[in-house]
Amino acid sequence: MSGVALRSSRATLSALKLARRCMEGHADEEAATHLLLMLVVLKVASDADADRHAAAAGRMASETPASTGARALEVCSATLFDRLARAPLDGLSARVGSVLHTFCLDNPDALDQVTDALDMAAGLPTDGAMYRVIERLRIPALDFRLRHGQHRPDLAEATDQMLGQPLQRRSREDGLHVPEALASIMMAVLDPCDGDHILDPACDRGCLLLAAARWAQRDTPAARVRLHGQDVDRRRWAMARVRLLLHGHDGACLQVADPLAPDPEATPRFAQAGVQIVLSRPPLTLKWNPERASWGNWDHFQHGIPPRQWAHMALIQHMRAQLDPHQGRMAIVVPNGVLFREGEEAKIRRSLLEANEVDTIISLPERLFKGTAMSTSLLVMRKARRDTTVLFIDSRPLLMAAGKGARLNDDIAQQIIHLCAQRSQRPGVAHVVPVDQVLENGAHLNVARYVQVDGPVGGGDLTALRRTRVRLHLEVESLQRRLDGEVDTLMRELGG
Repeated sequence: MSGVALRSSRATLSALKLARRCMEGHADEEAATHLLLMLVVLKVASDADADRHAAAAGRMASETPASTGARALEVCSATLFDRLARAPLDGLSARVGSVLHTFCLDNPDALDQVTDALDMAAGLPTDGAMYRVIERLRIPALDFRLRHGQHRPDLAEATDQMLGQPLQRRSREDGLHVPEALASIMMAVLDPCDGDHILDPACDRGCLLLAAARWAQRDTPAARVRLHGQDVDRRRWAMARVRLLLHGHDGACLQVADPLAPDPEATPRFAQAGVQIVLSRPPLTLKWNPERASWGNWDHFQHGIPPRQWAHMALIQHMRAQLDPHQGRMAIVVPNGVLFREGEEAKIRRSLLEANEVDTIISLPERLFKGTAMSTSLLVMRKARRDTTVLFIDSRPLLMAAGKGARLNDDIAQQIIHLCAQRSQRPGVAHVVPVDQVLENGAHLNVARYVQVDGPVGGGDLTALRRTRVRLHLEVESLQRRLDGEVDTLMRELGG
């Protein structure tokens, strides 16, 4: 192969789309996309293998740098991508399936069970279609040998866009995508650094883990973080592993697991002293069995055991239990009910406040996440805090000031990040409240309770009236959800 490799994300994405288009109508859409990305993993690993052989033969002018991600995978002569490209047409599709299966077996730490979880068999097209796919993956834009450039962030961007394409099988739970602006806010308040262990107990396809790695490398490209992830869905877990590999990271520390599993012995163990960062955007309709808290010697629920229908407070306690006692910090997106519901959840909030671990609450825009209209907030907590205040930020007035139809974007995210960094007050947007005052207010953490328009509301002040309307609407909404929860609980107790 000759020519100069094209390294723009647009060229790489176009090349992948052309290859993917060859399988349209021949296979399951989602499985076909996964098959394509697995072939790209194989090609990256094969090109790295060619680099190693060239270096050993002394044909490269400089030393080959240490391999990461898919480049670090082992490829035997029988699974080399170029060998597939020379294979006969008859039976090619089945041969590809066999090669990918062997490739995964040869790399058990990174790819064990990935082909099964991604249902590769459903993505295999006809032999002719497979031949065209392989041919399109051999173009210069998809040449990953070092002589065409060591760093290929374009592949990572193209992979993300491929996974973002609409699919027929997409469901409500596939709406776990985290908008870039929100990911930026989470990274800024947590500040991932070189050497940090980072955990997402509901990692989906690894969106937040990758954002954390990018943040750590923004000033120091050589920075390395250890990414840990859990997800209950095997397909999402497998795709997260593949995605991390194509981004140049190790995917071996992602596991299929329920973070609120009943068997604490089955819970994955992370860094011995705890992880520095835990972050998550879990499903907003999360349930669990409180009986799990009594199984084994699980000490995650020292602050209290939340009720069956409200599992987020259980997940919050699981996350904080993983934190390093000195450097640990965490951020989680939660439904607003977590911040104000009474009963056991109020006792847990009080205990967390008394431990001085609640740092910041950011109320997020409505309809931020596709597939749900549920109001949400970002809860930030820290271990070993010296500050004895809680910062409350309401993002919605910032959107209102940006104009009708405005969405959470980088500009608004930067304003929120500045408020967090300075812990500064801004009328109608941000307010710093002593922990003791929050405790006096019944340990309520709802942002609307603390961030209000200063002074009397005049009839001619349209902006003030709108803000007051938003606050009152939120309070009514909160009361409605609380009442609905109590009615649901009563109906279950009565067997209705």
